[in-house]
Amino acid sequence: MEDFNMETIENKEALQNFKTKLLRLNSNFKFLCEHVANENGYSLNFCNLLYFISENEGMTLAELAESVEMDKGNLSRLLNEQIKSGYVEKKMDVVDNRKIRVYITNVGHDKVNELNQICIANLSQLLSVLPEDEFLSFVTTLNKLDGHFANLSKNIKDGRLQL
Repeated sequence: MEDFNMETIENKEALQNFKTKLLRLNSNFKFLCEHVANENGYSLNFCNLLYFISENEGMTLAELAESVEMDKGNLSRLLNEQIKSGYVEKKMDVVDNRKIRVYITNVGHDKVNELNQICIANLSQLLSVLPEDEFLSFVTTLNKLDGHFANLSKNIKDGRLQL
């Protein structure tokens, strides 16, 4: 398979169109997620944080703040709401009692699963326009791009990829 050549005008236009569609798709997906969060009485940040904690249990507060790119004040406020709701808990590190780690509770897992089921039902409706083979191909392509972008993003300097 030949590599995609960016030099032609047609390919530059195709890449610009790809970028536009990807940004629009991301924006629409965020809108959908925000709607689900709001309809269930939460902010999108609250739900995103809860989901992130469920996937990355045991992180310290500092690690969590860095990973979700949230200032410590906002993170603390959201965590306190989640603790009050019984969704997460803080535990002292067993090795270094100066560190506090964050874990999801069973109630939190149930809430994440409940919200995920709503999102999956919505996505199923939205993606029903695609035949199964196109959907599977689309997912394969997204996985390939996600892995490739993750590897390349490790080498960004001054806003440019270092190839």
